[in-house]
Amino acid sequence: MEGGFFLVPGDSLVVTGPARIRRTSSSDGTIRVDSKVPVGPDAWTPMMSYVLTRNG
Repeated sequence: MEGGFFLVPGDSLVVTGPARIRRTSSSDGTIRVDSKVPVGPDAWTPMMSYVLTRNG
């Protein structure tokens, strides 16, 4: 993939409704992605986190 990043998918993931997704780039070239979903009116819980690293 362009930029040297790739994601190997497992099962499909479909998020319906609200979600918060934060993407953070690091100085070493990695990208961390964290996501949360609501569990109440003012409460969020982590759903999934992963780190993309440059290949090669």
